[in-house]
Amino acid sequence: MEEYKEKRRKIIHKRIIKEEWMSMECGNMELLRKHHECRKFYKKIDMARKKFKPRVNICKNGDGSLTSNKEEIFDKWVRHFDKLLNGSKYNECVTFTTISSNQILMGKTQDNRCPHY
Repeated sequence: MEEYKEKRRKIIHKRIIKEEWMSMECGNMELLRKHHECRKFYKKIDMARKKFKPRVNICKNGDGSLTSNKEEIFDKWVRHFDKLLNGSKYNECVTFTTISSNQILMGKTQDNRCPHY
């Protein structure tokens, strides 16, 4: 029974602190409105309306398992971008064509497409 009372007391205390904080924020919003600072006023309103969303730091490994370790997630992204930038199947798909200066001046290539600069 004592444990229940202690937890209830903590919850009530947090609720009181939150109500005090909210009344202070409302006072700040009223001041912003009176001073015609619309951008800051509406930004505060949006922050008050939206719920807290905890940030999720989870990444899927190559074998399909999930990890939340920061070093493993960082290494996963390093390997991913290294694979993209330093040779992979994606490099084989890219082909380069040369466009003559006459075609650039005319604004079209032989297949009537606009040249991409």
